[in-house]
Amino acid sequence: MKRLYHILRLLIILPLAGFVLSLAVSNAETVNVSLYPLPYEVMLPKYLLMLGMTFFGFIIGWLVTLNSALRWRFVAREQSRKVDALHNELASLKAEQRDKLPKYT
Repeated sequence: MKRLYHILRLLIILPLAGFVLSLAVSNAETVNVSLYPLPYEVMLPKYLLMLGMTFFGFIIGWLVTLNSALRWRFVAREQSRKVDALHNELASLKAEQRDKLPKYT
């Protein structure tokens, strides 16, 4: 099983590395990056800018997904607490009803 995992990981990483390498070779020219209101300018290779923006997009997507997941976790935890309280209430009501029944000996 561990060997299969290793082979699958290589099958994913090697084409990805080849893609990144071909991207770097074909987009090696530098571009001037400036953020308009700020007085800073940076000269970066185009591939580095593209990979950085892709990474930034993945991080933003992960944060949005995390925010949604945390919200639903909170709702599920709250509903679970309500269900537990209702189970406890039902058990106590059943116990009361059992105590009120006439006992035949």
